[in-house]
Parts: sequence; structure tokens; C-alpha cells
Amino acid sequence: RVHLASGSPAQAAALLEQELAVCPDSDRRRLTIALWEARYQQGDREKALQQLDTLYAEQPQDPLPLLTQARLLQKDQKGKELLAKAAQWQDRFPQGAELLLAITSDLQLASAAENSQTAEQLLRLILSKTPDQAAALERLAMLLNSQNRIDESVELYRTILKQTPDNVIAMNNLAWILSENQEKYQEALALAQQGLQLRPDYLDLRDTRGVIYSRLGEHEKAVLDFQKCIELYPAQSPGIVGSYLHLGRALAALGQTAEALANLRQALDLNQTNGGLSPEDAAAAEQLVITLSQGN
Repeated sequence: RVHLASGSPAQAAALLEQELAVCPDSDRRRLTIALWEARYQQGDREKALQQLDTLYAEQPQDPLPLLTQARLLQKDQKGKELLAKAAQWQDRFPQGAELLLAITSDLQLASAAENSQTAEQLLRLILSKTPDQAAALERLAMLLNSQNRIDESVELYRTILKQTPDNVIAMNNLAWILSENQEKYQEALALAQQGLQLRPDYLDLRDTRGVIYSRLGEHEKAVLDFQKCIELYPAQSPGIVGSYLHLGRALAALGQTAEALANLRQALDLNQTNGGLSPEDAAAAEQLVITLSQGN
């Protein structure tokens, strides 16, 4: 793995060949799969994929050859070939959605637009066989939201909540979109209240409710939510960074400039180590610090 990660597939292959000569039978399949991964990265792509196909055919219940192929095809942005492999697995194991979800997770972490498109097609493939697959619905809703396809994302979240009315993660995500993308503040607030009745300790949703309160001009209520989040979030969590930012904004709206500045600066400091703010939010926080510092 170290050799492959450092761009030395020949050394990886040589090491694996040495190990295959002496390894017990229980390790042979795993090492053989790794060897063909190294051969693929050496440039012998077609043969490597054929050998991984053979290994898959020998033991179709073992997902490792397919996961290895998916990783390699994703790296080379060969979406059509990846989807064909996924469809093969889906046809053979209609209930094997967990494997395909693992592949979509890797795709969604990649930044290339083609990977996002392949992830969407793969999620829709899962849903074509199992339309009620909750994890696939949630991932597709998040993917569409990230692509600013807001109406489609909202529709999926509504579908999820019809199927699982107590899904507080879906409630939180939908409440945020309704508030921040569609300005449907009352509906968003009702959804957040419903979720917090089910899970009063769900801090992400409490932070969302605070943001909705701020949008409605109820800054005192928002401050209480953000303060509770800051009290209970783990100190190193990205979530606490957002709550400091939101608290700073609410306090600024209430005219409490010194307290607002302290919380905004805390958000910016923690963002350097914890993350949690988008570049746009960080830039907006820095601008608000300048504005408040100048007495405006």
C-alpha cells in the first residue's frame, strides 16, 4: 500500500510476488487481488481487469475484486465501465446494495464532475431495484443538494420522511434547505421543532433551529440554541465552529458588539484547526469582524 500510494507499483508488485511464493493459502486470494491492482497501475490495465473479473467469477460472494476494480476505474474516471461492473453485481445480488453504497461513498469524496455523475447513476441503479433503500435515498438527496438541484433534493427528503417519519437527520437536512435555500422559514421551524421533540440532544438540528430563529428575527431564541450547542458540542468538532459563527451573527443583530466579536473570532480561530466553515462563511465572518470593529 505504501509503494502504491507513493507511485511505485513495480516495487509493490515485486513485494507481493515474493509474498505469494511463501504465503499460506488463506492469504493467497487477497494478495493476488492486490497484485493485479499493482499490475493495473504499472500499465497492464486490460489484463488486470480481466484477472479481477476471473477472481470475482470464482467467488462472486466476495466483493473485494469488484471494489478494487471500482477504485481503479474511478481513479481513471471510467464511469461507464464502473457502472457496468456495478450493474453486474446488482443483477447477481439484488439485495447487495451495501457494496454499491460503499462505491458511491468513494465517488462522492472525489471532486471530479464525472465522479459525481457516476455516483448519481449508481445511486439510481440501487433505487431501481430497491426504491425504498433509505441510505441510497439520503445520499442521492445530499448529492443533488450539493449540485444546487434544490427542488429535486427537497422532493427526495420528503419521500424519506414519508417512509421514516422519525428520521431526524433527514428532518435536519430538509429544514436547513427550506430555510436557507427556499426561505420557507415557518415550515422549516415546524420541522426542526418536530425533530427536537424526538431527539432533544441532536445538536446539529438545534443549531439549524437557531439559524431559522435568526432568519425570523427571533435572535434571543437563536442565541439560546447556539449557546446550548457550544456548551454540548465536543471541543474539537466542526459543528461547534458553525455555532460560534451563528452566535456571533445573532449577537451582532442584537447590538451586543463585544460579545459578537468574541464569538466570531473564536469561530475563525477554531476553523483553522477544526474546519467547519465553508470558504464563503469564513470570508463573511472576517468581513463582519471588520465591520463591527469599525463600529458600523
